[in-house]
Amino acid sequence: MPVLDCRGIREEEILRLEKEISDSLVLAIIQIGSFQENELYLRNKKKLAERLHVSFQAFSFSETATKQEIIQKIELLNQDPTVTGIMIQKPIPSSFSYQELVDFIVVSKDVDCVGSNSKKMWTQNENFLPCTARSVLKILDYYAISVVGREVAILGKSDLAGMPLYQFLKEKTTVTLCDSKTENVQEVVRRADIVIVAIGHAHYFTRDYFRDGQVIIDVGTNYLNGVLVGDVCFEEVCDLDVLITPVPGGVGALTPVYLFDHLYKASK
Repeated sequence: MPVLDCRGIREEEILRLEKEISDSLVLAIIQIGSFQENELYLRNKKKLAERLHVSFQAFSFSETATKQEIIQKIELLNQDPTVTGIMIQKPIPSSFSYQELVDFIVVSKDVDCVGSNSKKMWTQNENFLPCTARSVLKILDYYAISVVGREVAILGKSDLAGMPLYQFLKEKTTVTLCDSKTENVQEVVRRADIVIVAIGHAHYFTRDYFRDGQVIIDVGTNYLNGVLVGDVCFEEVCDLDVLITPVPGGVGALTPVYLFDHLYKASK
């Protein structure tokens, strides 16, 4: 079973950014509540920021913070000319509306590309897509996996992966976007040539969902008994003749790189 390892792609893209970034850039990240995944995400972003000589500012709010407190911080960052880009780290407590909060970020600083005005550009150019979606497209491009004339199944409708990928790819090929209400999901998945899995449920998709000859892009980032795993049960599909991204070392390895790529573009 060939594995679509993304660590080589990551290094190539970082080296490109090291050459491109010369100005003083500032990334501001807002974190709400305490989640195990967030600590990993923030640690990875901070490490990459140091390598790229980008200033990294993290602002943490407790679950008891008010919506107005967070909006006030966003507006201050919007007005701060030294801040290049702003993002809200997911996940956040269910008591807050992620979309409502990111919509307060001005478009020129929306480096996650998830604000309502940024979404209007999803179909125009892959450079306007959220970082996770861009990572998936980069993997397909790097490994010369064309979507033209092939059927694609996308599992999950998140604004970071599933929805922007659907909006972008539907102009180029046949795409089926599935969620928890979709009937006969297993049939849809087995029929597809390329399967993009992004539901955020550890090892949900077992061997029975797949067949030989498929490309499987596992966007999932989950902790199972303290171990980072994907949405696909990797061990169960290893005897199939498929191309698959690992977790870790797959999509998640690229996502923070494109955040800094967007930061660089925002500075221009």
